[in-house]
Amino acid sequence: MKIRKKTQSLYIWLILILAMVFGFFWEFSPLENKNSLLESIPEKGDQFWSSHLKLNSEEQAVLGDVDVIKRLYLYKDQMVVLTAIDGTRNRHAVHDPLYCFRGSGWDILDSDRLKTPDGYVRHVTMEKGDRKNEALYWFFDRKKRHASAIVYWFQTTLRRLSLGHSGNEPILIVLQATSLEPASRNKILSDLFFENNI
Repeated sequence: MKIRKKTQSLYIWLILILAMVFGFFWEFSPLENKNSLLESIPEKGDQFWSSHLKLNSEEQAVLGDVDVIKRLYLYKDQMVVLTAIDGTRNRHAVHDPLYCFRGSGWDILDSDRLKTPDGYVRHVTMEKGDRKNEALYWFFDRKKRHASAIVYWFQTTLRRLSLGHSGNEPILIVLQATSLEPASRNKILSDLFFENNI
């Protein structure tokens, strides 16, 4: 009887250790993303143009080896900084932007959802000292647009479990500006993203 219990305990420990090893390697093995949405983000159009920006040292430390685009867009008379992140190679580098804003010293004054034809984006108003800033952010996988980090993590976990068959890796898009008037904000979203299915 004692030998049987010891054997059962041994098997349970062996299965547990194998599951942990498998889970560790599974978690840190990225999937290939042949259809990254980053490539779809236009650099220029009829109403706008952009120039590439380098990541600062803090951004490089947090984002590591993920694919990132950071650009300054001039849209009519509005300047907007776009950061787009594809976490295929390291989904842990993709965080809820609200945490990042707070971690960078911004106080969140207001946060609301803006409906879009295929979901919603988050609009945030924030301040740091005497500076004010506004941001729009969302996750997008070519089908659905949302601003939930929990939904993003669920999508990426499901994608890894299905070996990529559950759909595209969602990307995170963050737009920041000193001021985004509603009319200007809607036009930027429409012209830069919705018309290009991003």
